[in-house]
Amino acid sequence: MIENEENIRLQYQKAEELFASQMLESHQIRHELEKLQIATAELAAGKLPPILIPPHILAESIDQIETMISTDYPGYSVTPKDPSYYYQFGSFIATRRNRDLYIALQIPISSRRRPFEMYRIQSFPVPINASSTHVTQLLDVPDIMLVTDDRQFYTTLALSSLNQCT
Repeated sequence: MIENEENIRLQYQKAEELFASQMLESHQIRHELEKLQIATAELAAGKLPPILIPPHILAESIDQIETMISTDYPGYSVTPKDPSYYYQFGSFIATRRNRDLYIALQIPISSRRRPFEMYRIQSFPVPINASSTHVTQLLDVPDIMLVTDDRQFYTTLALSSLNQCT
């Protein structure tokens, strides 16, 4: 009889341990599902979530692309190389097929290894002549002008766009 009670107690203890283990595993699964739900919402809002593509994976991918480009197309490079740029400003397309999620991330490639010279444009009124009170002034000018080091190409940029750069 005592053996039977001890056996029941051991079985009960094993059942409690199994139940606690399953509760812990259930909590971990629920936590992972919540993280996945948040990541899906971020993806739908146009942000690339680090939960879906971890920074080290993105950095490795950028390095692999950089290696392929520098080998096959000398003079070109990936810009920017910092993974945090892609989480904040990355342009991508996401689609789902059955249980698989596909994300196509646009990675900018540049032929320029040297930085552009950047000029902040300011417009001032200039008197027409010394005896006149009239002035002339350029209006609707861009905030910033970027010029290549060889002075062959240029582009303009709004100040708000510059503030987004990392």
